[in-house]
Amino acid sequence: MKKKFKFTLGERVFILGRAGVCIVTGRGEMEYLSGGKLNQYQVAGAHCASQVMEQALLTPKEMVLLQNEKP
Repeated sequence: MKKKFKFTLGERVFILGRAGVCIVTGRGEMEYLSGGKLNQYQVAGAHCASQVMEQALLTPKEMVLLQNEKP
């Protein structure tokens, strides 16, 4: 079974709720005891060597769309 990741290695991303650009330096799948699985990414840059869930990462295009939303 081929793993599907939203982000590629070396891609620039933003962490939701944090300022600054990061680079994806690693990725993998986390398997929980409950049977769930999540894609995890290791990022470097503005937030050095943080491990982040896929749901908390944004592409630059998604970040611009989020900033342009009206309240």
